Amino acid sequence: MPKRLLITGFDPFGGQSVNPAWEAVSRLPARVGDCVVHALQVPTVFGLAAQRVIDLPSVRNNAFLAAALARYQAKFDSIAMN
Repeated sequence: MPKRLLITGFDPFGGQSVNPAWEAVSRLPARVGDCVVHALQVPTVFGLAAQRVIDLPSVRNNAFLAAALARYQAKFDSIAMN
């Protein structure tokens, strides 16, 4: 069974038309080696991003990464900071 990676990127916020973090995540391939990659756009509304992940069908992911935009640089978060 292939490993699964869930990677999220936030939707645009602050009057911007795009969020570079989501743009990068949405361009990832569906597979990397033996890993299936699932990209998910999440809202930049407090509490809703986590709820969107929680509401996913019960599929077990082996890893989870959250891409974010900070000071106009895309990065990976260990926790979401507003």
